[in-house]
Amino acid sequence: ENPHTHLRKEGMAVGLKNIGNTCYFNSLLQTYRAIPAFRHAILQCPLPPGEKRASATPVPIALPADHNQLAAANPVVAQPIAKGSIDENDVKRTAVELVRQLQRLFAQMEISDRRFVDPSLVMQNLLDSSGDPVQVGNQQDVSEFNHIFLQRVEEGLNFASNGQATENNTIFKGIFEGKMLQEVLTKDDKAADSKENVISSSSCEFHELILDISRGDLHGALEDYVEAQVDDYHGESSQGNQKIVKNVWIEKFPPVLTFQLQRVSYDKDIQAPVKVNDRFTFPNELFMDRYLLAHKMKLMPRRVRRNDLRQSFDHLNQKLQHVLHFTSEGLERKDVSADEYLRGAMAFVKERSEGRGLGKVDVVVDMLNSLATQVRQETQQLQSQLRDIQKQIDLLFAEFNSDRYSLFAVLVHDGLAGSGHYWVYIKRQEGWMKYSDAEVTSVEEKEVWEMSEGGQKNASAYCLMYRRDKEDDMFAIHIPELLRSEVEEDNRRLKEEIGNWDRRSAIMKFETSLNDKMQELKDINRDALKDRDTTSWYSFEAFLERGQKPDLCKHVVGVHILPQVFGPKGLEDNETRTMFESKFQSILALNPTDLTDLGSARQLYCAFLSIASAISEADKCISMLDMDNCLLLLCGAYELQHSLELELEQAASFDAEVLDRIAAVQMLFLRRLEELVGSPEQSQSQSCLFLLLALTFKVLHFNAGDVKWQGINDSWVRWKGCATRVQESTGAMDIDSLLRGAADGWKDVAFPEYRLSRVSWDEAPNVLQSLRETRRSLCQLSNDRLEYPPVSVLYRSSSRSRQLDGDLMEVEPP
Repeated sequence: ENPHTHLRKEGMAVGLKNIGNTCYFNSLLQTYRAIPAFRHAILQCPLPPGEKRASATPVPIALPADHNQLAAANPVVAQPIAKGSIDENDVKRTAVELVRQLQRLFAQMEISDRRFVDPSLVMQNLLDSSGDPVQVGNQQDVSEFNHIFLQRVEEGLNFASNGQATENNTIFKGIFEGKMLQEVLTKDDKAADSKENVISSSSCEFHELILDISRGDLHGALEDYVEAQVDDYHGESSQGNQKIVKNVWIEKFPPVLTFQLQRVSYDKDIQAPVKVNDRFTFPNELFMDRYLLAHKMKLMPRRVRRNDLRQSFDHLNQKLQHVLHFTSEGLERKDVSADEYLRGAMAFVKERSEGRGLGKVDVVVDMLNSLATQVRQETQQLQSQLRDIQKQIDLLFAEFNSDRYSLFAVLVHDGLAGSGHYWVYIKRQEGWMKYSDAEVTSVEEKEVWEMSEGGQKNASAYCLMYRRDKEDDMFAIHIPELLRSEVEEDNRRLKEEIGNWDRRSAIMKFETSLNDKMQELKDINRDALKDRDTTSWYSFEAFLERGQKPDLCKHVVGVHILPQVFGPKGLEDNETRTMFESKFQSILALNPTDLTDLGSARQLYCAFLSIASAISEADKCISMLDMDNCLLLLCGAYELQHSLELELEQAASFDAEVLDRIAAVQMLFLRRLEELVGSPEQSQSQSCLFLLLALTFKVLHFNAGDVKWQGINDSWVRWKGCATRVQESTGAMDIDSLLRGAADGWKDVAFPEYRLSRVSWDEAPNVLQSLRETRRSLCQLSNDRLEYPPVSVLYRSSSRSRQLDGDLMEVEPP
C-alpha cells in the first residue's frame, strides 16, 4: 500500500481509523480532544509504568455499533462497575490502561505525521456499567455510552492518583458539570393574581441538557426545558383548577455546555423507534444569562410575557405551516405549499383547455390566480408577524448578554434510527473542520448548518457543544517526553516507509519509461510510413536503435529520462543512488570500449544529421524554385554520404535516393536553363548554371550503374541543345568547344568545394529542431506542379540486408 496515503496534509488534523462501526466513538474522541482542559487532564496525568506496546494493533473489541439507537429520551446516569464479571483489581488496571491508551492516542493526534491513527487500544480497555467490554451491536443509546466513557476515564484518573483528589481527576466536574434548581409549583390561571405556590424545590448537578426539538430552535427548546407543565402530578397540593408547573433555574453553567437533541421517538403504529429529522436551528453564539437563578426576579415577569408571545407565535406558525404544507383529502404529498398547488392547477387547466373550445376557462384561471395571490400575501403576512413576535421575545432578554458561549462542535448523524453514519464538525482557529473517521477536511461554515439543521435529507445534528470563549487558551499543549519520543519514532518510520516507497516507485517508473521508450523507437523505425510525423526518426536514440546498438541506445535514453523520473536533485540521496546503481549499473555506466563506441556513434550521427538537414533544405529550395542551392545541397549531401557509405549502411541510415533526387532536379534545372537562354536574365546565372550542370553530369556519370542511362542520355541531349542555343545567341564559341570545355570542367571540379559543413555534437539539438520544423512545414506542401517527386527519403542498406518498408516522409496534395 502506498504510504503517501497515510501522510497527513500540512495544516490538517489527524483522523481516526474506523475499526468496525466505530464512527460515533471516533466523533466523541475528536470532540473531547478539542477541549483544552480535557486534553490537558489526559496528557498530564502521571501514570504508573504499564505494559509496553509496540504498536496499536487492531484487536477484537466491543463498542456501540453505528446502527445503535440515536439518543435516549431521558438522562441516564452510569452505574458503578459490577464486581461479578471481573476482579476489582482488573477493573482498576483496565481503567488506568484506558487513560494510558487515551493519553497515547491524544499524543498521536497532536503530533503524528499520519493522516489517521488507530484507536483500537482505547476501545479495548473501555468497560460497560457491568465491568464487561461494551458489546458491538447492543441497542445502547449514545447518551449512555457517553456517560460510561467519561465515567471510566474519570475512574482511571482517580486510580492513577491512588484515589486522591487532584486537579486532573476532578477536572471533568470543572469542565462539564453545572448546577440547577428544580421547582415544582402550583399555578391557578383563573385566579385574579395567578399566584404561584412552590410545592417542592431541589438542587442537582447536570452534565448535559436533553432538549425536545419540536419548537424548531435552540432557545425555544430551552424555554420548554426550563418551564413545563406537569400533567401526571398527583401530590397532595394539587387542587381543582390549579396547574402543576416545573421551573428550572440554572445556578451555575459549566465551561463546556452540551445539548443532546432528541432525534429519536417511538412510533406506536410500527412499534419501533424512528428518526426525527425536523429542522432545528441553533446560533453560532449563545447567551445563557436569561436562564440563571441569579436573575430570577427580573426574569419571572419576562417569562410570563414571553409565554403570551409564544402562544401568539404558535398560533400564527400553525396557520403558516398549513399554508406551506397544504394537506387535503385525496392528496398524497404533504410537502407542497398551497401556492404551488394553485399554480399547478392553473397550468393543468390551461394545458387541457387549449384547442378544445372549453368555455369559461379564463374565469377559472383568473379565480385560481386570485387565490394564489391571496395565499402568497397571507404567507408573507404570517412570516412578517412571526418575525415581529420573535424580535419582541429577543428584546425581552436583550440585556442578559454577559455569559457568552460559542459553538465549537456539532455531532451529526446521517441515516435512520437504527443505522447510519456519524461525524463531527469542530471549529478551529482556521475555520470549521469535518472529522469523519480517517477523513478530515476543511469545510465552509454554511455546510455545517446545511448538514446539521435537518429538515431535508437524513442528516441532522444530535449533539451541540458550546464553550466559553475565555476557556480556549487556558491550557497549553504539553506532551510527555516519553510519548513524544514514541510518536516521533513512528513519524521517522513513516518517513522511512515513504522514502523506500519513493525509491522503489522511481526505479519502477524509470524501468517502465526506459522499456516504453525503447519500444517506441522500434515502432518509429519499423512503422515510419504509418506515422506521418516521423521527426522522432531523426533523433540520436532512433539512430542508435536502427544501427542495432541497443546497449548504447539504452544508455542514451536512460540518461535522458533520469531527471524526469528523479527530479532536479537526481540521485543525491545515497540510498536511492545505491539501490538504483545496483539495478541499472550496466545501463548508466559505460566501460571504456562502450565510451569509445558512443563517441564514434555521435560523430557518425552528426554526419547523418548534416546529410538529412541538407536534403531537407534542398526539398525546401525546390518548393521555392531555388535550383542553384538545391543542387549544391544535394551534391554536398551526396559527397559526404558517399565518403561514409559503409558506416551509414551499417547504421541503416544511408539515403540510396540522393542520386535520384539529383537526376530529378537536373530535369528541372534544364527546363529552367531553356527558359533563360536568349532572355535578358541569361547572363546573370549562365556561368553558374553551366558549372552546376557539369557537376550534376559528373555525379550522374560516376554513378551510371545506379541511375537509368536513358535518363542521362536524354538529359545530355537537352543540355547539348541548350548549349547550342547559347552559342548561337552569344557567338562566344562553337558547340564542340563548349562541350570540350564542359568536359575539361568535369575533370577540374573538386567535390571539397561543395562539401557540407558538418554539424558538431553541441549544435546537434538545434539542427535537429530545425530539421523537424522543416520536415513538418514541407508536409503541408504539394510538389506536383514542380514535376518533382514527393518529398520522401528512403534509407536503406545498398546490400538490401536491412531494408525499411515504405517512405519515411511523404507529402500528399492538400
